[in-house]
Amino acid sequence: MWHSSLRRSIALRRIHGLLLHASLTVGTASLLIAPAVLATPQPLHYVAPPPPPGSDRGSPTRQIDMGTRSPCGNFAAVNQFLTALIPKSQPVFTVSERPTFWVYIPYTSSEVESINFSLGRDGSATLIGLRPPDRPGIISIALPNDAPPLEIGQTYQWSVSVSCQSNPSEPLFVEGSIQRVAIDPTLAGSLAAASPHEQAQLYAENGIWYDALTTLGNLYRTEPVNAELASDWASLLSALEIDLRDRGIDFDTRNIVASPIVN
Repeated sequence: MWHSSLRRSIALRRIHGLLLHASLTVGTASLLIAPAVLATPQPLHYVAPPPPPGSDRGSPTRQIDMGTRSPCGNFAAVNQFLTALIPKSQPVFTVSERPTFWVYIPYTSSEVESINFSLGRDGSATLIGLRPPDRPGIISIALPNDAPPLEIGQTYQWSVSVSCQSNPSEPLFVEGSIQRVAIDPTLAGSLAAASPHEQAQLYAENGIWYDALTTLGNLYRTEPVNAELASDWASLLSALEIDLRDRGIDFDTRNIVASPIVN
């Protein structure tokens, strides 16, 4: 497994803005440790792992469905597209047995007939039917506890298809790949001592996309007005590298960042 070195102590995020001092008593003497000078923490940043040796292409992906057949409702007029939250670069890692997947769905329950999730390898697949969201936004799809765990070293394909009430016979769909890797013992130790926000940083710095996205996304879902979480969410999603403006379509990563996380 590829891992980048840890780029900063996780303690900097935990104690940012504080001046620390302590005194040590030796006999009757007291020694004062000078306040630490702390660096300003940088925004969370995803460090993509290098491609596998001898490989010039990644697993098949379909990050966006442009909806050219018959998009749901009237969303074609405002340039909103079904989007898988996966980075452009390959491979895309997780260390979880049963990871969570994230998708932007710009449709509502009144426009969608069904949404289905599929995850599989070598012809076998786990299928999950999803309830359409009440409003457009980002949804998360967690594998149930009874789903087979992902095997270390194996790459899986996943997809989300949306059947629109206006044209149920031609569903929209996006797909991505995921590879489970063994976690490095040093990283595991750092994660065990970190807060959830710090864990998201560590996952991102070590190229573990799905776990970084899920850890940060779950935090941001509960605190949508937290400025630091909002900044890190935008920084992490910049790895999507979506920009359709060169095609004359006003849709890029900022559309996803501005979208709420919905149930």
